[in-house]
Amino acid sequence: LLIKFIDAQRDLSIQVHPNDTLARQRHGTNGKSEMWYVIDADRGARICSGLAQPLTKEEYVKIVREGTFADALHYDEVHPGDAYYMPAGRVHSIGAGMKIAEIQQTSDVTYRLYDFMRKDANGNTRELHTELALDAIDFDDIVEDPKTKYADERNTVVTLVESPFFNTNKLTLTAQYEREFQEDSFHTYMCLDGSCCFIAPDGKGIFLHQGEALIVPAEMKQITIIPDQMAKLLESCVI
Repeated sequence: LLIKFIDAQRDLSIQVHPNDTLARQRHGTNGKSEMWYVIDADRGARICSGLAQPLTKEEYVKIVREGTFADALHYDEVHPGDAYYMPAGRVHSIGAGMKIAEIQQTSDVTYRLYDFMRKDANGNTRELHTELALDAIDFDDIVEDPKTKYADERNTVVTLVESPFFNTNKLTLTAQYEREFQEDSFHTYMCLDGSCCFIAPDGKGIFLHQGEALIVPAEMKQITIIPDQMAKLLESCVI
């Protein structure tokens, strides 16, 4: 897994990731499906998730060249606590004014579709991968409501994403919590808010504060989490 904290000060480029089959054929690596959890967001901050309407490959190439591709996408206003799953093949981007936690398949393959015609100090635009993306984009991916639905409960494991590649849960803890693991996987934790202490079965502990992350190894099948008043955590493991 790749896990990241992203602080978007401006609109990030519009991208798509190939699925495993295409990525292995072209690049000898995994594709990339990912999820986002919104930690904080300015009023009116938006993400892009999928297309606003179906496109043909020819229509896509045309509007990219015309510089109007961003107008053909579906946008969603975000708020703290919102979560999104972005499967490979879905066009997506992160807008300005938000802090998010991102969990992804491990892959460096990204196809940049549009960069808002921005230029560097030398007047050059960044490379776009228009042709490579033709076989990666799901042109029928129309999502009216891409937001993940979940009940934001305390002191229990709340599922955000169950995918073929990884699972992600949210834990909002105000009391000591005994966590037992069924999966044969390591577990990553990202601290979104507050702080807590992780206690291993041998009694050794480590503190985790907002903006930090840790890995519980696969051989450890249980852990005790003690919040300092309150802690919000994202927990992920591979499938």
